[in-house]
Amino acid sequence: MSKAIKYYYDFLSQPSRALWIEMKLGKTPFDECPVALRKREQLTDEYKNINRFQKGIRVPCGLFFRSVWLYPVNGVAPMPKTEQIQKLVKDVETNLGLVERLWLEKDFLIGDQLTVADIFGASEINQMKLCQYNVSQKQFPKIAKWLARVRESSNPYFDEAHNFVYEKSKQAVSAKV
Repeated sequence: MSKAIKYYYDFLSQPSRALWIEMKLGKTPFDECPVALRKREQLTDEYKNINRFQKGIRVPCGLFFRSVWLYPVNGVAPMPKTEQIQKLVKDVETNLGLVERLWLEKDFLIGDQLTVADIFGASEINQMKLCQYNVSQKQFPKIAKWLARVRESSNPYFDEAHNFVYEKSKQAVSAKV
C-alpha cells in the first residue's frame, strides 16, 4: 500500500480548496496539514523545513477578490474606491457572461460529469462571497444552476472546504448591518 501524501493547504486559497475536495472525492489517502496563511504560519521555522522559500500554497486568484477582500483584510492595501469596485465587478460579470455563453451547454463545464475543472471554477466563483458578491440567478441562470450542481455533486466535501468562505461572508454582512 502506498504511503499517504502530506497535503499542506489553507481553505482561504481557492486552489487548495479545490484540490482538497478532489482528493476527498477520489478517496486519495492524504495527511491533512492545514497552514493558516492569514496567520503567517508559512513563515515559521517548522514550515521552512517543508518549503525553504516559505511561500504560501498559492494566494487566491482574481483581481476582484484580492483588491476588495484579501488585501484590505490583511492591511496590504486600502479598500478600493467605489468607482474601482464597480469596474472590477464589471470585469467579473464580463467573464461570468463568457462562462455562461460558451462553457455551460451541458450540466458541467466539459460534459455531463463533474470534473476537477468544475470544482476549481466553482471554488473561484464562490470565494467572491467574501466580497459580498453573489452570482445573480437572474443575470447568470446557467452559472447559478451549475454552482448548485457542483456543490451537490461534491458534498459534503464542498461545504467543508468552503466553510471558511461561508462563515466570513456572513460576518461581513452582519458587520455592515
